[in-house]
Amino acid sequence: MIGRSLVFTTKYGRRQGVLAALLLLFLPVAPSWSVRAQDKTGDQFVEAVAARFYAWDLDHNQTLSMPELDVAIKDPVNTGRSAAALAALKRASLSTNYTLPPLTFNNIRELAGRPPAGHQPNLARLYLDGLRRINGLTNGELFASGLPRLDTIRQGRIGDCFCLAPIGAMLHRDPQEVASMFSMEGGYHCVVKIGSEAVLVALPTDAERAMGRMANNSHDGLWLDLYEEAMGQLHNSLKSPDQQSYSSVEAIASGGSAGRIISDLTGHKVSGFSLEFGKDPGAPAALQDTRLAALRRKLADATGQKRLVTCSTQQSTTPGLTPHHVYALLGYDPINDTIELWNPHGNEFAPKGPPGPANGYPTRRGLFTIPVPEFVQQFSGMAFEGMELAAHR
Repeated sequence: MIGRSLVFTTKYGRRQGVLAALLLLFLPVAPSWSVRAQDKTGDQFVEAVAARFYAWDLDHNQTLSMPELDVAIKDPVNTGRSAAALAALKRASLSTNYTLPPLTFNNIRELAGRPPAGHQPNLARLYLDGLRRINGLTNGELFASGLPRLDTIRQGRIGDCFCLAPIGAMLHRDPQEVASMFSMEGGYHCVVKIGSEAVLVALPTDAERAMGRMANNSHDGLWLDLYEEAMGQLHNSLKSPDQQSYSSVEAIASGGSAGRIISDLTGHKVSGFSLEFGKDPGAPAALQDTRLAALRRKLADATGQKRLVTCSTQQSTTPGLTPHHVYALLGYDPINDTIELWNPHGNEFAPKGPPGPANGYPTRRGLFTIPVPEFVQQFSGMAFEGMELAAHR
Protein backbone atom coordinates (compact mmCIF):
# COMPACT_ATOMS: atom_id res chain seq x y z
CA MET A 1 0.00 0.00 0.00
CA ILE A 2 2.78 2.44 0.91
CA GLY A 3 4.74 1.73 -2.22
CA ARG A 4 1.72 2.32 -4.42
CA SER A 5 0.83 5.58 -2.69
CA LEU A 6 4.33 6.94 -3.28
CA VAL A 7 3.78 6.92 -7.05
CA PHE A 8 1.83 10.15 -6.53
CA THR A 9 5.09 11.97 -5.74
CA THR A 10 5.79 12.23 -9.48
CA LYS A 11 2.71 14.42 -10.07
CA TYR A 12 2.18 16.24 -6.78
CA GLY A 13 5.68 16.51 -5.36
CA ARG A 14 7.72 14.37 -2.97
CA ARG A 15 6.40 16.04 0.21
CA GLN A 16 2.77 15.41 -0.62
CA GLY A 17 3.45 11.83 -1.70
CA VAL A 18 5.18 11.13 1.61
CA LEU A 19 2.24 12.71 3.49
CA ALA A 20 -0.13 10.45 1.59
CA ALA A 21 1.94 7.43 2.56
CA LEU A 22 1.98 8.52 6.20
CA LEU A 23 -1.77 8.94 6.18
CA LEU A 24 -2.21 5.38 5.00
CA LEU A 25 0.38 4.03 7.44
CA PHE A 26 -0.13 5.86 10.72
CA LEU A 27 -3.81 6.78 10.95
CA PRO A 28 -5.76 4.43 13.24
CA VAL A 29 -6.32 1.06 11.67
CA ALA A 30 -9.90 0.30 10.74
CA PRO A 31 -11.61 -2.93 11.84
CA SER A 32 -11.21 -6.21 10.01
CA TRP A 33 -13.41 -4.99 7.15
CA SER A 34 -10.92 -2.12 6.46
CA VAL A 35 -9.49 -1.09 3.09
CA ARG A 36 -6.96 -3.93 3.26
CA ALA A 37 -9.82 -6.38 2.75
CA GLN A 38 -11.35 -4.37 -0.10
CA ASP A 39 -10.87 -5.01 -3.76
CA LYS A 40 -8.59 -3.07 -6.05
CA THR A 41 -11.17 -0.36 -6.73
CA GLY A 42 -11.54 0.42 -3.04
CA ASP A 43 -7.75 0.52 -2.63
CA GLN A 44 -7.42 2.95 -5.54
CA PHE A 45 -10.13 5.21 -4.12
CA VAL A 46 -8.45 5.47 -0.70
CA GLU A 47 -5.04 6.07 -2.28
CA ALA A 48 -6.50 8.81 -4.49
CA VAL A 49 -7.99 10.53 -1.44
CA ALA A 50 -4.74 10.17 0.51
CA ALA A 51 -2.69 11.68 -2.31
CA ARG A 52 -4.73 14.92 -2.36
CA PHE A 53 -6.36 15.11 1.08
CA TYR A 54 -4.03 17.85 2.37
CA ALA A 55 -4.50 19.93 -0.78
CA TRP A 56 -8.31 19.67 -0.53
CA ASP A 57 -8.36 20.47 3.21
CA LEU A 58 -8.00 24.23 2.76
CA ASP A 59 -8.43 25.19 6.42
CA HIS A 60 -6.18 22.32 7.58
CA ASN A 61 -8.64 21.04 10.19
CA GLN A 62 -8.25 17.43 9.01
CA THR A 63 -11.86 17.37 7.73
CA LEU A 64 -13.22 17.96 4.22
CA SER A 65 -16.23 20.28 4.19
CA MET A 66 -18.79 20.65 1.40
CA PRO A 67 -17.36 24.06 0.35
CA GLU A 68 -13.87 22.53 0.22
CA LEU A 69 -15.17 19.71 -2.00
CA ASP A 70 -16.82 22.29 -4.27
CA VAL A 71 -13.56 24.24 -4.62
CA ALA A 72 -11.61 21.08 -5.42
CA ILE A 73 -14.21 19.92 -7.96
CA LYS A 74 -13.80 23.24 -9.80
CA ASP A 75 -9.99 22.98 -9.78
CA PRO A 76 -8.69 21.52 -13.08
CA VAL A 77 -5.56 20.22 -11.34
CA ASN A 78 -7.67 17.35 -9.97
CA THR A 79 -7.80 14.90 -12.83
CA GLY A 80 -8.26 11.16 -13.34
CA ARG A 81 -8.42 9.20 -10.09
CA SER A 82 -8.34 12.32 -7.91
CA ALA A 83 -11.33 13.73 -9.78
CA ALA A 84 -13.24 10.46 -9.52
CA ALA A 85 -12.57 10.32 -5.76
CA LEU A 86 -13.81 13.89 -5.31
CA ALA A 87 -16.98 13.13 -7.25
CA ALA A 88 -17.61 10.03 -5.13
CA LEU A 89 -17.30 12.03 -1.90
CA LYS A 90 -19.51 14.83 -3.17
CA ARG A 91 -22.22 12.46 -4.45
CA ALA A 92 -22.21 10.56 -1.15
CA SER A 93 -22.47 13.85 0.76
CA LEU A 94 -25.47 14.95 -1.30
CA SER A 95 -27.41 11.73 -0.81
CA THR A 96 -30.50 11.82 1.38
CA ASN A 97 -30.36 8.07 2.04
CA TYR A 98 -27.81 8.34 4.83
CA THR A 99 -25.92 10.85 6.98
CA LEU A 100 -22.16 10.79 6.63
CA PRO A 101 -19.78 11.33 9.54
CA PRO A 102 -17.28 14.22 9.27
CA LEU A 103 -15.06 13.56 6.27
CA THR A 104 -11.78 12.97 8.07
CA PHE A 105 -9.41 10.70 6.23
CA ASN A 106 -9.89 7.93 8.75
CA ASN A 107 -13.69 8.13 8.41
CA ILE A 108 -13.41 8.09 4.62
CA ARG A 109 -11.13 5.06 4.76
CA GLU A 110 -13.50 3.30 7.15
CA LEU A 111 -16.53 4.02 4.94
CA ALA A 112 -14.71 2.76 1.88
CA GLY A 113 -13.77 -0.46 3.67
CA ARG A 114 -17.26 -1.43 4.77
CA PRO A 115 -19.20 -4.06 2.83
CA PRO A 116 -21.89 -2.51 0.58
CA ALA A 117 -25.18 -1.85 2.40
CA GLY A 118 -28.32 0.13 1.63
CA HIS A 119 -27.89 2.49 4.57
CA GLN A 120 -24.36 3.62 3.69
CA PRO A 121 -22.56 4.87 0.57
CA ASN A 122 -20.72 2.50 -1.72
CA LEU A 123 -17.75 4.79 -2.28
CA ALA A 124 -15.89 2.27 -4.41
CA ARG A 125 -18.83 2.00 -6.81
CA LEU A 126 -19.26 5.78 -6.97
CA TYR A 127 -15.52 6.13 -7.61
CA LEU A 128 -15.59 3.56 -10.41
CA ASP A 129 -18.64 5.27 -11.96
CA GLY A 130 -16.73 8.57 -11.97
CA LEU A 131 -13.69 6.96 -13.61
CA ARG A 132 -15.87 5.54 -16.37
CA ARG A 133 -17.35 8.96 -17.06
CA ILE A 134 -13.91 10.57 -17.17
CA ASN A 135 -12.55 7.90 -19.50
CA GLY A 136 -15.48 8.56 -21.86
CA LEU A 137 -14.58 12.22 -22.30
CA THR A 138 -13.86 13.64 -25.72
CA ASN A 139 -10.53 15.43 -25.97
CA GLY A 140 -11.79 18.96 -25.48
CA GLU A 141 -13.83 18.92 -28.69
CA LEU A 142 -16.91 21.11 -28.83
CA PHE A 143 -18.63 18.94 -31.44
CA ALA A 144 -17.16 15.50 -31.96
CA SER A 145 -19.53 14.86 -34.90
CA GLY A 146 -18.89 18.20 -36.58
CA LEU A 147 -22.26 19.60 -35.50
CA PRO A 148 -24.29 19.02 -32.32
CA ARG A 149 -26.73 16.11 -32.46
CA LEU A 150 -30.08 15.62 -30.76
CA ASP A 151 -29.76 11.85 -30.54
CA THR A 152 -26.68 12.00 -28.27
CA ILE A 153 -28.30 14.05 -25.47
CA ARG A 154 -29.22 12.36 -22.19
CA GLN A 155 -30.42 14.51 -19.30
CA GLY A 156 -28.36 14.05 -16.14
CA ARG A 157 -29.30 14.00 -12.46
CA ILE A 158 -30.38 17.63 -12.20
CA GLY A 159 -33.86 18.92 -13.02
CA ASP A 160 -32.90 21.12 -15.97
CA CYS A 161 -35.29 19.68 -18.56
CA PHE A 162 -36.68 23.21 -18.89
CA CYS A 163 -33.27 24.23 -20.32
CA LEU A 164 -32.70 21.11 -22.43
CA ALA A 165 -36.09 20.95 -24.16
CA PRO A 166 -35.73 24.43 -25.77
CA ILE A 167 -32.16 23.78 -26.95
CA GLY A 168 -33.34 20.41 -28.28
CA ALA A 169 -36.09 22.14 -30.26
CA MET A 170 -33.54 24.64 -31.62
CA LEU A 171 -31.15 21.82 -32.50
CA HIS A 172 -33.92 20.05 -34.42
CA ARG A 173 -34.66 23.31 -36.25
CA ASP A 174 -31.06 24.03 -37.26
CA PRO A 175 -27.91 22.38 -35.82
CA GLN A 176 -25.79 25.19 -37.27
CA GLU A 177 -27.79 27.73 -35.27
CA VAL A 178 -26.82 25.91 -32.08
CA ALA A 179 -23.19 25.44 -33.15
CA SER A 180 -22.86 29.19 -33.79
CA MET A 181 -23.57 29.85 -30.11
CA PHE A 182 -20.14 28.50 -29.09
CA SER A 183 -16.65 29.88 -29.69
CA MET A 184 -13.49 28.75 -27.92
CA GLU A 185 -11.55 31.36 -25.95
CA GLY A 186 -8.02 30.08 -25.51
CA GLY A 187 -7.56 26.52 -24.34
CA TYR A 188 -9.62 26.58 -21.17
CA HIS A 189 -12.72 28.72 -21.83
CA CYS A 190 -15.60 29.06 -24.24
CA VAL A 191 -17.90 31.99 -24.99
CA VAL A 192 -21.54 30.85 -25.14
CA LYS A 193 -24.01 33.21 -26.80
CA ILE A 194 -27.42 33.04 -25.13
CA GLY A 195 -29.48 35.49 -27.16
CA SER A 196 -27.85 38.88 -26.64
CA GLU A 197 -25.76 37.64 -23.70
CA ALA A 198 -22.18 36.40 -24.11
CA VAL A 199 -21.25 34.12 -21.22
CA LEU A 200 -17.64 33.12 -20.58
CA VAL A 201 -17.55 29.52 -19.37
CA ALA A 202 -14.61 27.43 -18.19
CA LEU A 203 -14.30 24.00 -19.75
CA PRO A 204 -15.67 21.34 -17.37
CA THR A 205 -13.16 19.72 -15.06
CA ASP A 206 -12.78 15.96 -14.78
CA ALA A 207 -14.48 16.05 -11.39
CA GLU A 208 -17.48 17.94 -12.76
CA ARG A 209 -17.90 15.36 -15.51
CA ALA A 210 -17.40 12.52 -13.03
CA MET A 211 -20.30 13.87 -10.97
CA GLY A 212 -22.67 12.88 -13.77
CA ARG A 213 -25.23 15.50 -12.75
CA MET A 214 -25.13 17.42 -16.00
CA ALA A 215 -26.48 16.08 -19.27
CA ASN A 216 -24.55 13.12 -20.66
CA ASN A 217 -23.14 14.03 -24.05
CA SER A 218 -19.50 13.24 -23.35
CA HIS A 219 -18.94 11.07 -26.44
CA ASP A 220 -20.10 13.82 -28.80
CA GLY A 221 -18.34 16.89 -27.47
CA LEU A 222 -18.45 19.40 -24.63
CA TRP A 223 -21.02 21.82 -26.04
CA LEU A 224 -23.96 20.65 -23.92
CA ASP A 225 -22.01 20.89 -20.65
CA LEU A 226 -20.99 24.41 -21.61
CA TYR A 227 -24.57 25.32 -22.46
CA GLU A 228 -25.80 24.12 -19.05
CA GLU A 229 -23.02 26.00 -17.28
CA ALA A 230 -23.83 29.20 -19.19
CA MET A 231 -27.53 28.91 -18.36
CA GLY A 232 -26.61 28.27 -14.73
CA GLN A 233 -24.49 31.42 -14.64
CA LEU A 234 -27.32 33.50 -16.11
CA HIS A 235 -29.83 32.15 -13.60
CA ASN A 236 -27.38 32.60 -10.74
CA SER A 237 -26.79 36.22 -11.72
CA LEU A 238 -30.50 36.98 -11.26
CA LYS A 239 -30.34 36.02 -7.59
CA SER A 240 -29.16 38.24 -4.75
CA PRO A 241 -25.53 37.55 -3.74
CA ASP A 242 -26.54 35.74 -0.54
CA GLN A 243 -28.83 33.40 -2.53
CA GLN A 244 -26.36 32.48 -5.27
CA SER A 245 -25.00 28.95 -5.47
CA TYR A 246 -21.26 28.27 -5.43
CA SER A 247 -21.85 25.93 -8.36
CA SER A 248 -23.79 27.83 -11.01
CA VAL A 249 -25.31 24.62 -12.36
CA GLU A 250 -27.13 24.20 -9.05
CA ALA A 251 -29.07 27.35 -9.99
CA ILE A 252 -30.89 25.34 -12.68
CA ALA A 253 -30.99 22.04 -10.81
CA SER A 254 -34.55 22.27 -9.52
CA GLY A 255 -36.58 23.31 -12.55
CA GLY A 256 -37.77 26.55 -14.05
CA SER A 257 -39.62 28.12 -16.97
CA ALA A 258 -39.06 26.65 -20.43
CA GLY A 259 -40.78 29.71 -21.88
CA ARG A 260 -38.15 31.94 -20.26
CA ILE A 261 -35.38 29.83 -21.81
CA ILE A 262 -37.00 30.06 -25.27
CA SER A 263 -37.09 33.83 -24.88
CA ASP A 264 -33.46 33.91 -23.71
CA LEU A 265 -32.31 31.82 -26.68
CA THR A 266 -34.28 33.61 -29.38
CA GLY A 267 -34.88 37.10 -28.04
CA HIS A 268 -38.57 36.68 -28.86
CA LYS A 269 -41.64 36.90 -26.69
CA VAL A 270 -43.28 33.63 -25.72
CA SER A 271 -46.97 32.76 -25.44
CA GLY A 272 -48.43 30.00 -23.31
CA PHE A 273 -51.28 27.62 -24.03
CA SER A 274 -53.05 25.69 -21.27
CA LEU A 275 -54.10 22.09 -21.91
CA GLU A 276 -56.17 21.73 -18.76
CA PHE A 277 -59.35 21.56 -20.84
CA GLY A 278 -58.27 18.12 -22.03
CA LYS A 279 -58.44 16.69 -18.51
CA ASP A 280 -61.91 17.92 -17.57
CA PRO A 281 -64.43 15.18 -18.34
CA GLY A 282 -67.24 17.59 -17.49
CA ALA A 283 -66.20 20.25 -20.01
CA PRO A 284 -68.82 20.87 -22.73
CA ALA A 285 -68.03 19.20 -26.05
CA ALA A 286 -68.24 22.57 -27.81
CA LEU A 287 -65.52 23.99 -25.53
CA GLN A 288 -63.31 20.96 -26.14
CA ASP A 289 -63.73 21.33 -29.89
CA THR A 290 -63.03 25.07 -29.79
CA ARG A 291 -59.84 24.64 -27.76
CA LEU A 292 -58.63 21.75 -29.92
CA ALA A 293 -59.20 23.79 -33.06
CA ALA A 294 -57.26 26.70 -31.56
CA LEU A 295 -54.42 24.36 -30.60
CA ARG A 296 -54.23 22.86 -34.07
CA ARG A 297 -53.99 26.34 -35.61
CA LYS A 298 -51.16 27.29 -33.24
CA LEU A 299 -49.35 24.03 -33.98
CA ALA A 300 -49.63 24.45 -37.73
CA ASP A 301 -48.51 28.07 -37.53
CA ALA A 302 -45.55 27.45 -35.20
CA THR A 303 -44.20 24.34 -36.93
CA GLY A 304 -44.74 25.86 -40.37
CA GLN A 305 -42.58 28.83 -39.37
CA LYS A 306 -40.11 26.59 -37.50
CA ARG A 307 -40.60 28.33 -34.19
CA LEU A 308 -39.56 26.71 -30.90
CA VAL A 309 -42.27 24.92 -28.92
CA THR A 310 -42.13 23.04 -25.62
CA CYS A 311 -44.74 21.24 -23.56
CA SER A 312 -44.85 19.97 -20.00
CA THR A 313 -46.46 17.32 -17.82
CA GLN A 314 -47.68 17.47 -14.26
CA GLN A 315 -49.08 14.10 -13.21
CA SER A 316 -49.20 11.56 -16.03
CA THR A 317 -50.86 8.15 -16.02
CA THR A 318 -49.33 7.07 -19.33
CA PRO A 319 -46.45 4.57 -19.06
CA GLY A 320 -43.21 5.95 -20.46
CA LEU A 321 -44.12 9.60 -19.86
CA THR A 322 -42.17 11.47 -17.18
CA PRO A 323 -44.22 13.50 -14.68
CA HIS A 324 -43.25 17.10 -13.90
CA HIS A 325 -41.11 17.20 -17.02
CA VAL A 326 -40.58 19.39 -20.10
CA TYR A 327 -40.52 18.02 -23.67
CA ALA A 328 -39.64 19.61 -27.00
CA LEU A 329 -42.33 19.60 -29.69
CA LEU A 330 -40.60 18.90 -32.99
CA GLY A 331 -43.38 18.53 -35.51
CA TYR A 332 -47.10 18.47 -36.26
CA ASP A 333 -48.78 16.29 -38.88
CA PRO A 334 -52.20 17.84 -39.66
CA ILE A 335 -53.24 14.96 -41.89
CA ASN A 336 -52.86 12.33 -39.16
CA ASP A 337 -53.42 14.87 -36.35
CA THR A 338 -50.28 13.77 -34.51
CA ILE A 339 -47.33 15.58 -32.98
CA GLU A 340 -43.72 14.46 -32.56
CA LEU A 341 -42.16 15.00 -29.15
CA TRP A 342 -38.65 14.64 -27.73
CA ASN A 343 -37.86 13.71 -24.13
CA PRO A 344 -34.52 15.19 -22.93
CA HIS A 345 -33.82 11.93 -21.11
CA GLY A 346 -33.31 10.35 -24.53
CA ASN A 347 -35.12 7.26 -23.26
CA GLU A 348 -36.21 4.05 -24.92
CA PHE A 349 -39.71 2.68 -24.34
CA ALA A 350 -41.74 -0.19 -25.79
CA PRO A 351 -45.46 -0.39 -24.89
CA LYS A 352 -46.78 -3.64 -23.50
CA GLY A 353 -49.82 -3.58 -25.72
CA PRO A 354 -51.32 -1.28 -28.39
CA PRO A 355 -49.88 2.28 -28.32
CA GLY A 356 -52.06 4.74 -26.47
CA PRO A 357 -52.70 6.35 -23.08
CA ALA A 358 -53.01 2.96 -21.35
CA ASN A 359 -49.75 1.44 -22.60
CA GLY A 360 -47.65 4.40 -23.73
CA TYR A 361 -45.99 5.17 -27.05
CA PRO A 362 -43.00 3.56 -28.82
CA THR A 363 -40.03 5.78 -28.00
CA ARG A 364 -36.59 5.73 -29.57
CA ARG A 365 -33.87 8.02 -28.18
CA GLY A 366 -36.56 10.16 -26.62
CA LEU A 367 -38.59 10.57 -29.84
CA PHE A 368 -42.22 9.50 -30.08
CA THR A 369 -45.48 10.43 -31.79
CA ILE A 370 -48.80 11.03 -30.04
CA PRO A 371 -52.27 11.94 -31.39
CA VAL A 372 -53.38 15.45 -30.47
CA PRO A 373 -56.56 14.36 -28.57
CA GLU A 374 -54.45 12.05 -26.38
CA PHE A 375 -51.71 14.67 -26.02
CA VAL A 376 -54.07 17.18 -24.38
CA GLN A 377 -55.11 14.51 -21.86
CA GLN A 378 -51.55 13.84 -20.65
CA PHE A 379 -49.80 17.21 -20.95
CA SER A 380 -50.58 20.34 -18.96
CA GLY A 381 -49.28 23.34 -20.87
CA MET A 382 -47.19 24.64 -23.77
CA ALA A 383 -44.81 27.50 -24.60
CA PHE A 384 -44.66 28.92 -28.14
CA GLU A 385 -41.94 31.16 -29.52
CA GLY A 386 -43.50 34.31 -30.99
CA MET A 387 -42.20 36.72 -33.59
CA GLU A 388 -42.20 39.88 -31.48
CA LEU A 389 -38.99 40.87 -29.71
CA ALA A 390 -38.93 40.45 -25.94
CA ALA A 391 -37.76 43.01 -23.43
CA HIS A 392 -34.11 42.68 -22.40
CA ARG A 393 -33.34 40.40 -19.48
